[in-house]
Amino acid sequence: MGTLGPVLAAVLLWNVPLAGQWRGEPELTRLLPQSPPGPGAWESYPVGVYLPESGLDEQEGRNFVLHGSDFLRRGFSQSINRFDSPTWAWLHFHRRIADDDKPWTTVPVEVAGSSKADEQSYTCLIRDKTFKEEGCERWFGELRYGQYVAKIAVIGREQEPQALELLQQAVRATDDLMPD
Repeated sequence: MGTLGPVLAAVLLWNVPLAGQWRGEPELTRLLPQSPPGPGAWESYPVGVYLPESGLDEQEGRNFVLHGSDFLRRGFSQSINRFDSPTWAWLHFHRRIADDDKPWTTVPVEVAGSSKADEQSYTCLIRDKTFKEEGCERWFGELRYGQYVAKIAVIGREQEPQALELLQQAVRATDDLMPD
């Protein structure tokens, strides 16, 4: 009986702070767009294998390439992870992997973001830290909706306004698909 108090306290501390952020649980494929937003003839591209993470319940992803291009020149990727609770999703969203030992750096970017996400972050990737004048090569959006974490990537050396517009359109589409 003496251990029930600490166990109950731990369960409450784990679940109560984000308890109001639970969302419905439709099939994950219903939470991903069938193709990237905006113009272009997009083709489906194979999805990579994800590594398991603590608290991860299910994951799904879709990759696309603009017709006639390769994925690294004109690609779009979106994935959705459903975690066991909003707390697991919060922990995943707030993990930070240092760029110090990597040949790239990430820079925050301004995006007219989500109106429904509980948290959101937008960055661009500069491939080689020594050549920052070449600009961003990929733009990322990471959004947390309760127990879900959605990741969106616009890949390729597009002009920044077009890449950011595609990212914003994808965020709006994700908002529309996400359960309340």
